[in-house]
Amino acid sequence: MFEFDGQVCLVTGAGNPNGIGFGCAKQLGLSGGTVIITATTERIYERVEELKAMGVRKVYGCIANLCDRKAVKTLITEITEQHGTIDVLVNNAGNASVADREKGDIHANLCDMDDKTWDAIIERNLTLTYNVTAEVLKVMRKNRYGRIVFISSVTGPLVTHMGVAAYGAAKAGITALSKSITYEEGKNHIISNCILPGWIATGVLTPDRLAAGSRNPLGRPGMPEEVGNLAVYLASRENSYVAGQDIVIDGGNWIQEMK
Repeated sequence: MFEFDGQVCLVTGAGNPNGIGFGCAKQLGLSGGTVIITATTERIYERVEELKAMGVRKVYGCIANLCDRKAVKTLITEITEQHGTIDVLVNNAGNASVADREKGDIHANLCDMDDKTWDAIIERNLTLTYNVTAEVLKVMRKNRYGRIVFISSVTGPLVTHMGVAAYGAAKAGITALSKSITYEEGKNHIISNCILPGWIATGVLTPDRLAAGSRNPLGRPGMPEEVGNLAVYLASRENSYVAGQDIVIDGGNWIQEMK
């Protein structure tokens, strides 16, 4: 069991009760960390109460638009003023489906995608992640310690399918960002790694994607808590040498030649 007593952990994108962000927050909180979770709506306060009911002792919710750099600066300032520091950052916020659907078809092939849709998907995934990371890094560098876990995807860095050009490009960009941070900040005892989930049963998977998640060697999609367990190790002080890595968690799906 990894202990996070005395550590402040920020988990972005934790508004979905069945999501990866919530799963990571739960596991960090049950390991003793002070957990701050974010989302864009007041539902984040419902997640706070649910985590408390699960036994997480110190958990706080914040509403923030992480695409807004001024809002991010304010968020990080408020967290450090109230809790003293940020030791762990789990960058989970960002999804293919959060782009404004009225701007275009977010699942269009690249040739059929309009510029506004491309820009929205990149902003909601890659740029948003940069916004938070850049501000938190200032805190970690000052403390000469930090653990950053990026939730990327197998889609983009490793595999692809129809209609995910923008999403895949953003997720591949996140893996490059993680490697750069470890290279640049390792001397300051700041370690960054990427988790690349496959099909995870987050409650938003369509039936066909749930079925795809059952065609791996383990015969089932993953659970958010399983991603959370991996995040806990990567975010822990015990992880002192796994750095700049892309770690796949997909039940062995992507190694298969025939599915």
